[in-house]
Amino acid sequence: MKKTLITILLVLLVLLPFNFSKALQWDISTATYIDVFDVSGQGTSPTGIFFNSDGTKMYVCDAGGKEVNQYALSPAWDVSTASYTTRIDVTGNILRGVSFSSDGLKMYVLDQNSVYVREYTLSTAWLVSSASYSTFRDISGSTSAPLGLTFKTDGTRMYIADASGKQIDQYNLSTAWLVSSASYSTTISVTAKSNDPSGIYFKSDGTEMYITDTDDQNLYQYSLSSAWAVNTASYTRTLDTSAKANIEQDLFISSDGVNLFIINSGDQKVNQYEMEYVEPDSCTYGGSGNYTVQEGDNCYYGDDLYINGSLDIIASTTGAFNCNSVISFDDINMRVDNDPVTINQGPNCKLINRD
Repeated sequence: MKKTLITILLVLLVLLPFNFSKALQWDISTATYIDVFDVSGQGTSPTGIFFNSDGTKMYVCDAGGKEVNQYALSPAWDVSTASYTTRIDVTGNILRGVSFSSDGLKMYVLDQNSVYVREYTLSTAWLVSSASYSTFRDISGSTSAPLGLTFKTDGTRMYIADASGKQIDQYNLSTAWLVSSASYSTTISVTAKSNDPSGIYFKSDGTEMYITDTDDQNLYQYSLSSAWAVNTASYTRTLDTSAKANIEQDLFISSDGVNLFIINSGDQKVNQYEMEYVEPDSCTYGGSGNYTVQEGDNCYYGDDLYINGSLDIIASTTGAFNCNSVISFDDINMRVDNDPVTINQGPNCKLINRD
């Protein structure tokens, strides 16, 4: 196999560690359909989905049965291995979403009919059959058709997918995880892309937002310039799920940003997608002079160069390139062609390659 050479001019006099990584998780444009699980045995109208923190338990709320069903997964995050374990009947007429506190001791159910978010306390973490009703928050002042529900990871903010206004509503909780302490804060219109926003989810750091739509079977991704503040969101990309989705209702993403789950009420199925990811390896460069990375070292034509997950050095053609300060881009390719490429490192710019 013909070798593609990259010549790297190192100016460091000490050993420095670097990571190789392919940072494509949390990016729906990389999503590939991989599996499915049928939940029709437990209900006819699944509308919400959630997982526990380690991916070994899945929760589905059903509008028809007015219940939250629990499933066990082994291995974790593999929906094809799900098996039904238990359930709880909940108060409400049209259930539209389910969420949990980070410790699994609180469960929240969105009731479209009453326009309430209902809170339950679990005596055993992540076990729905141990849940007891505790309180609620009336959200009818800002929406008449709430379809999706999620929370900030620390429980201080709540978000509602509002189909009536074609928007995402944000609430602040003065007491973390206590819905009765929620007060309306702000909103963002998603009408330019979404006719019926039905499910909502956030990246773990609050910088990305994801919205399902029951009308066009698309999943939309937005970037937030201020983490967890929906009014700073701007649209970035779309995933067309119509080949698999039939009235998509809600979504969930695994904690590493790799596994994407979308629940559909039309065919009562949970579809699983994988957002491409390569587990980082470690490597050490040191000394001075030239270092040559060969094709066998996993640096290929068209690859991006990453530093700790951020793309920091870019070569667009062959030749010599200088980098004197750290720069960041999301999707720019390094082109190697057949000739060596020399990258001259500056004091704030360290060069690595990724798988």
